[in-house]
Amino acid sequence: MHTPERNAAFEKYVLAQLRCARARIKLLINEIDTIGLALKSGAIGPDEAIYALHEAGTLNFLWPMPPPIRSDEEINPKENGHDGAENSPPLNR
Repeated sequence: MHTPERNAAFEKYVLAQLRCARARIKLLINEIDTIGLALKSGAIGPDEAIYALHEAGTLNFLWPMPPPIRSDEEINPKENGHDGAENSPPLNR
């Protein structure tokens, strides 16, 4: 049975957990902002930004599902004898 004392203790516990979750979310926001600023300023490239997001545990916010895998031909079309424009997926910029 739930007593008033047990309910009060559990309420304090849940409130403490909510404060911790909020602090963790703020840290994630700061990580994302820092990576974005570094990318925008040219300090890092897009591949490094994606790696940094992965390391920070925030990549899933960028792509809730894994990004589509592109073939070598789409990535390096000139090396394969054509410009690849007809088969390249649009890039979000």
